[in-house]
Amino acid sequence: MVAQTFSLTSSTSTISTTAPYLDENDLDRLFASAPLLVVYCTAHWCGPCLTFEPYLDRLAREYAGRIRVVKLDTDLNPTAVTQLAIRSIPSVLVVREGKTVESIVGLVPYRRLCDLVNPFL
Repeated sequence: MVAQTFSLTSSTSTISTTAPYLDENDLDRLFASAPLLVVYCTAHWCGPCLTFEPYLDRLAREYAGRIRVVKLDTDLNPTAVTQLAIRSIPSVLVVREGKTVESIVGLVPYRRLCDLVNPFL
């Protein structure tokens, strides 16, 4: 996994302020190990994706310890895009025990993202 995060470090802990980017080579391992995973499918050229990205970073911070949020650059990970059947971006997948249980495509309010995840907690 490629960690693209900015961290705030104190004398006792480090707090990640963004969700890391996922590499498709880590996809199966993450699906097997994370009880609840949120996968954000994006691309660097996608204007709506750039608008939506802070919501995913906020979700990662506010739900830390309960879910794992990762980002997937669709241009860099074509095999994962095919495997996950991604047709449009931005897309958000909720994966529980290795299976996609919920998804959403397009820009939605932050509250809708929370509503997407909350039933699985």
